[in-house]
Amino acid sequence: QVIEETDRLFIQGVPMDATEERLREVFSQYGPLTSVQKLPPAPGVSYASCLVQFQIQSQAKWLHDNVNHNIPLGLEAPVAISYAGPVVQQGTGPAAEYGKAPAEAPTGRGSTPY
Repeated sequence: QVIEETDRLFIQGVPMDATEERLREVFSQYGPLTSVQKLPPAPGVSYASCLVQFQIQSQAKWLHDNVNHNIPLGLEAPVAISYAGPVVQQGTGPAAEYGKAPAEAPTGRGSTPY
């Protein structure tokens, strides 16, 4: 699945001890941000990841195109930047209905499966 260019970026390689406030300081140098969310580290890795959403999509694109695999101003190691997919609320989307019983009893010969 190809993820389209968006204003949301998934950034890997940020320091484990970086706070969301610190990440906001670092990435807001590249444009005004809507949100920053630091994600729990994956088991066995020595870095953290975050989701950064820009107010202006073209600034997210610039960061993706120019800073991916480079060191952002204010950090000490390169980061990997990819576009993040759209936000999906838990319990929505096509899979949300999978396995749910019908809201109304079926009509016809009754509700027994026999």
